[in-house]
Amino acid sequence: MADTKTLTATLPDGRVVTRTTSRSYTHVVCFTYDVERIAESTRGSRRTRELNESSFAYALACANGTHSHVQPGRRSEENRKRIIAEAEELVAKYGTAEAYHNAMVEQHIATFRPGSWVVEGWCCRFDSAERLASRVRGGNRLEVRIVLVREAGQNGN
Repeated sequence: MADTKTLTATLPDGRVVTRTTSRSYTHVVCFTYDVERIAESTRGSRRTRELNESSFAYALACANGTHSHVQPGRRSEENRKRIIAEAEELVAKYGTAEAYHNAMVEQHIATFRPGSWVVEGWCCRFDSAERLASRVRGGNRLEVRIVLVREAGQNGN
């Protein structure tokens, strides 16, 4: 196997990412999410609402003991009690499908931190990085950048 080396790249937010490899990467493609656009599309998604309401209905049925998953003989008694306890906890915490949906949406949105950069990929050539960057642009990505890679210990990293 070829000699491995540690490569580093400094993202626009100042965070340094590293990769140990035997390949010769020269560029990293990174991006930031458009958090406002993600929030808007998530809050307005009919499919997300349907999935959350379905999850809450399942929990409610399990908590009431009416869902087939918690019928005696379907699962071990220990597993059945665990499912019912988790369902009861969820129903007690949120109370309604609407409250559960709103909490799940906000929890999802909170995973996207404004201004944080995400690595899309490491590339061996600048033209490869440009192609990757052009594929990444748009959608929920606010900004895409290509940054240089250095071997660990070189000036600048």
